[in-house]
Amino acid sequence: MRFWKIIVVSLLMTLVYGCSNDKVDETDNLQESFTSIVPVSDINNSLKINIIYEEQVEYKFGSDVKVVIENVSDKKIFLPSDSSVLRAFVAKNNTWFEVENYAAYLGNGSILNPKGNIGTIWITGLRPVLEPSLGNNVLVRILATGEFVSNSEKTGVPVAAYVDLIMNP
Repeated sequence: MRFWKIIVVSLLMTLVYGCSNDKVDETDNLQESFTSIVPVSDINNSLKINIIYEEQVEYKFGSDVKVVIENVSDKKIFLPSDSSVLRAFVAKNNTWFEVENYAAYLGNGSILNPKGNIGTIWITGLRPVLEPSLGNNVLVRILATGEFVSNSEKTGVPVAAYVDLIMNP
């Protein structure tokens, strides 16, 4: 009988602590940390980014991560061809840290047409530089940035999108 009481009490404690707000607070702090690094108001609204999973189920450190960036707005969006187009961040101690991207981008940038037109997506990739000391199950946030275009001119109004990925050594 005592054995079952211990089991029941253990289960109740697991439920109580498992449903606590610690994870919510951690997630809120992590998101707040990210918005302080990337102060863009139009994020994951006009621009979307998704990871392309091919044969592998998970990405390992040193992998090329392929992504598709899509304009889902009714305006044109310019994506630069320099390293600012795709950036990678790692979550550590409730803060995001930018890591180097080994990928190189060529050209003068790309313009994504508004949704409903041809040319609304761009397929590209990056290779985040991750140190083995980061451990296992590293949360990596991939950020794509650009700006709106009006009358064939860049407006200076930023737009961004991000997607999260777990990577392992």
